[in-house]
Amino acid sequence: MGERERRWIGQHTLRKPGHWITKNSLVWNPQGRRARGRSRMTWERETEAEVATAEETWKELEEKNRMVWRIFVGGLCFRRLIEGYFYKPNSTSKVL
Repeated sequence: MGERERRWIGQHTLRKPGHWITKNSLVWNPQGRRARGRSRMTWERETEAEVATAEETWKELEEKNRMVWRIFVGGLCFRRLIEGYFYKPNSTSKVL
């Protein structure tokens, strides 16, 4: 899951009231088997697997303030760390 998806979840979806369809779609747990040829790994399971190494889950962070969420998302986004390491503020060079 990319940085944009994590931002969308944290800034928009999780902060909405419980009756909104976008929030309900994140917490909805469909029963039954998936169609033949489909991956067993659902989007929610993939998301949970990605953040399993973090200290807190994105569900726990929905109650906290926005700055904590941004730090969490920034920590998961390795590309931002790499770009910050290779780019210099006034440099026009490309990433190695």
